[in-house]
Amino acid sequence: MNISHNDSDKNENMKNMIDHLFSRIEDYRSLTAVELGGLDWTYRQFGEMILQAGSWLGPLVNQRGCLVVPANTIHSIACFYGLVLAEKLPMLSDPTWGISEILDIASRLQTEIVVLDKRSSLASAEYTFKVISESPEMLVVRLPILPKREISVHKDAAFVRFTSGSSGRPKALQFDSRAAINAADNWLSGAKLSSKSRVLCLAGISNGLAFNTSLLPVFLSGAALILHDGPLLASPILNSAINSKATALVGFPFIYQLLLQSRKISTEHLANIKQFISSAAPLSNDIEVKWRDKFCIGIGSYYGLAEVGPVTFNPGEDIGGLGYPLKACSIKIVPDLKNERPIHDHGLVAVKTNSMALEYLSEDNHSINKNIDADGYFVTKDIGYLDHRAQLKISARVDRVLNIAGKKFSAEEIERVIKMAPGVSNVWVGLEQGKIDSFLVAYVETENSTDDEIKQFCLKTLKPAHVPDKIVAVRSLPKSVSGKTRSPFFK
Repeated sequence: MNISHNDSDKNENMKNMIDHLFSRIEDYRSLTAVELGGLDWTYRQFGEMILQAGSWLGPLVNQRGCLVVPANTIHSIACFYGLVLAEKLPMLSDPTWGISEILDIASRLQTEIVVLDKRSSLASAEYTFKVISESPEMLVVRLPILPKREISVHKDAAFVRFTSGSSGRPKALQFDSRAAINAADNWLSGAKLSSKSRVLCLAGISNGLAFNTSLLPVFLSGAALILHDGPLLASPILNSAINSKATALVGFPFIYQLLLQSRKISTEHLANIKQFISSAAPLSNDIEVKWRDKFCIGIGSYYGLAEVGPVTFNPGEDIGGLGYPLKACSIKIVPDLKNERPIHDHGLVAVKTNSMALEYLSEDNHSINKNIDADGYFVTKDIGYLDHRAQLKISARVDRVLNIAGKKFSAEEIERVIKMAPGVSNVWVGLEQGKIDSFLVAYVETENSTDDEIKQFCLKTLKPAHVPDKIVAVRSLPKSVSGKTRSPFFK
């Protein structure tokens, strides 16, 4: 297959990504690229879909780019790469966002166009979109956003991804195509995929778990990407694994917990799968041990951030660790001066990769350089350490360490206790600003418990200093596509 675009009209950065992808499409043109619901597409067909998407969407999107609200379909993936090809800055969004969140982000980033997969929940939302174009699988809509200010787009930006929003509003990150190529190449140095690999991905394609492990790395290795068509329940997942003859499975920690709890699943059912990968949320040691005992294979994991891409890889050999640096990645532990943590103990994890974001995309010109030290390391908000074998382990996040009147404690520890209360399914604990001082607040997801009942449980089970000053019972807390609980202040 020949790429039907004019190289002279593309800058070197764009050409790098598109040509790299299409060279692999040509190499593997007769092999299966994507499978979904009993259907499959070859690499040649996938390449044709990308070209068609670029030709269709390019004229509809202005230079401010567009939000892409995907579903786990080949059409969403082709539209994303097609927009990169057309140089129209696709912003890969979380499909769990509601219309209020989409409007908020579109307003902040000054983009009016949204490309929606018709299988996404937002496409069926009770909201009247102004449709400007559509295909059998995708919608292109215009939002009522009136541009009021200029947002600075980096000259080399090829696409935008978002942070999870677990500690506030999701941040938009601009990447050049070389960052995507490098991230995929780094990942493949740890996870050994080949043209014989068949990767069953149970994560949403906008999430870092899927983006880092199952999109470009799969396509650059000539492997087949298998998209799950059905609910994330044990029986449908098992059917997908068996029917697709998957050799690798990528899923969030709760997927492995589901499979462990199912009495229908035996070692023989998953015998063809040689690699299990998890991340995005902490994978408990208990699940890892039980999985290894039952299936005689470990669950691989990795450490990465939206800003920098994948950093480490643990193929499943070590329980409780996040592995060792991937190719072209390095880690150091620096003092957490704000919380006075000594460097010989736990400190802030600082990482350097060749897949870092170019810059944030924001209306307040917040710069990623504020987080990068003199040696070029991105200083994270994760508190961790390197064990005696130099394997990375994470213990907490700075923004989850609460400080009230000089006393520091972990929000996650309080959340774990409150989750044990009768009728409580989820908790988010943080600080709210009062008229004079900050105070401790807990948002509690429950169907039938009252604020007072939860308060009484806290008084009986928590240290006095850890009892929230304010408890708010809610029907549901916002979550990202990976299942992470997001701050209730971003709704």
